[in-house]
Order: sequence, then structure tokens, then C-alpha cells
Amino acid sequence: MNFSSKLLITLVLCIVVYLLYSIVLYRKEYYESYYLAPPMETDEKVESFESFPLIKSNNTVNLPIMEYAIMSSWNSALETSNKVSLQALERVLKRGYRFLDMELYLVDDQVQVSYSSETGSDIMESEPILFFDVCKLIATQAFYVSNNEDPLFLHLRVRTPGDAIYPKIADSLVGHFESHLYKNPVTKNTLFSDIQGKIVVVFDLLVSSGIRHYECKGNCRVNMKKMISTYSGSSTLVSSKQHVKIDEPKRGLEMKDDENLRTNVRKWQMVTHGLGVDYEKQNSEHFTKLLLEHSVQIIPHKVYSMDENIDKYEEFFMTNGKRAFVPLAVALRDGLLVN
Repeated sequence: MNFSSKLLITLVLCIVVYLLYSIVLYRKEYYESYYLAPPMETDEKVESFESFPLIKSNNTVNLPIMEYAIMSSWNSALETSNKVSLQALERVLKRGYRFLDMELYLVDDQVQVSYSSETGSDIMESEPILFFDVCKLIATQAFYVSNNEDPLFLHLRVRTPGDAIYPKIADSLVGHFESHLYKNPVTKNTLFSDIQGKIVVVFDLLVSSGIRHYECKGNCRVNMKKMISTYSGSSTLVSSKQHVKIDEPKRGLEMKDDENLRTNVRKWQMVTHGLGVDYEKQNSEHFTKLLLEHSVQIIPHKVYSMDENIDKYEEFFMTNGKRAFVPLAVALRDGLLVN
């Protein structure tokens, strides 16, 4: 073997060793950033909230999605101190919630997650965090928690007007969730088994109405619309303000077919929280009424409030089999409803 051949082999070996070292170093930093990060400074109430309930993956998977009450959170990355953080979002996931909600803003040409109690289209009340980092956390946590086989609904409320934010949202979704993204339409009749283990993107039409006329063109690489499985505020997923829904005429939830766990529910519904003069930091006491008297399946709660009503809300899911997706018929049949 001549000198040039030996030199080439040596150079190749050096490159291989360097690449392996870089991979090991990256994995070490990645692990430390998520699992060995120093704990946040929290008060006693937050500390007591760190003991997570053991929510299990759903074992009744043959019903349409409208036949389930879904364990849902509002402003899922928000802390008690009104700051958004990855730690808050991680707590929500570990508590078993499978409907995540967040407000998105375009700041410094990047998609950010923040929070506002006001009605203005682009007012932030918290230092934002990158949506890229939020997606990264969800990708590393959502399918490694105790109910990892359940679908995860990602409810996005875009507060920044204009189209510039949409392709950037799409890039983050594809970059982190490609293998988990459910890319077909989801309706009230979609079977739970069809979306099991998938991320379902839900877009709020009432807040983000601009998506109706959005077109992927120019430098747009990924069409945002093709990633959205359903729209809240549409005829597919009817959305109402909670304080408005509670005053509407009642149509009580009733058992229709005990053997097949079917109720008289006809619509897939959710409620949202008020802003501006209608904003309330605490959770309302209307969960049972919204479920029983108005057949609302998605009633997002403010986990960060840590009030008595969030305890009652979580108790409902713990009592009904420790599942984040409770068949409405099971709750009716067994009388396991928290007042």
C-alpha cells in the first residue's frame, strides 16, 4: 500500500471518528436540555401539582370521535404567573391532556407561542417562546407519556394577521411531526381507531379567518392547508364561547344504544374562553352542565389556574377509567359524573 492510500485511509478514519463524536455530543446536550435542566422556581401550589395522575391509553377505540369527552387544555403552555414556558406544556402532557391549545404570533419573522387576555389581534402579555421549540417538545414527549397511544389534537389560534405566518407554521409541523401527522379530514364520524397515535391539527377559524383564502405560492414549500384535519368554528367542529353556550337552549345527553355505547349526540362541539371584558383567569363550574345539558365534548380547561374546578375536571377522567377519552355512554351508564 503506497503512502497516498495510507493517508487517504487515515483521513477517512479521522472523519468517521469526528462524526461519531459529534453525534454523541449532540445526544448528550439534547438529553441534558430536556431531562437534566434545572427546575423552575415555583411556589408550593405548583410543587404539589407536579405529582402527575396516571392516565392510560384509551381501550374503547371503535366509536366515532363525537362520542368521546376529551381531556382538553386551554393555553397549554401558560404558567400560573402568566408566562408561557416549555415546562408548563410538559406538565400538561404528563397530566394526560390530549387536546392542546396555543396562541401563535409572528415575531421577528419567527412563529412564537404567547398569550393574551385581550381581543386585539397582535397583543402579547408574555415573553414568547419559539413554536419550533414547542413542536420539538411535543415530538419528544407526547408519545412517551402514559397515554402515548391516544391521538393528540393540536388546536392553533393564529393571532397575527396576514399570510406570512402560515408557511412557517407548516415548516415546523412537518419538521417535527411528519411521521405522526394525520393528513386526512377529521369529522364527527371519524373513528377513534383511525387517528390513534396521530397528531391532528385543528385550526381556529374564528380567530384565524385568513386561512380561508390562503394559498401556498412563491417560496412556500409546504401547503399549510393540507396539514389541517379540521377547523374549529366551522360546521364540522362547532365552537362557541363558554358563557354563550351555557345560556343556549338545552338538549340533554341521553343513552341511545347501551350495548354499542351510542348516545343521542349529533354534533361535534367545543367551547372557548372569553377575552377582553369576558376574560376570566379561573375555570368555570359549568363542565358537567356543558357535557350533560349541551352535549359538548371538548371543554378546554386552564390547567395553569390550579383551582377547584380543574381538580373536579381531572377527577371526571380519573373516575371514568383513568382515560383522556371517555365514551359519553360510559359516563351516562355508570353515573360517573362529577358535580
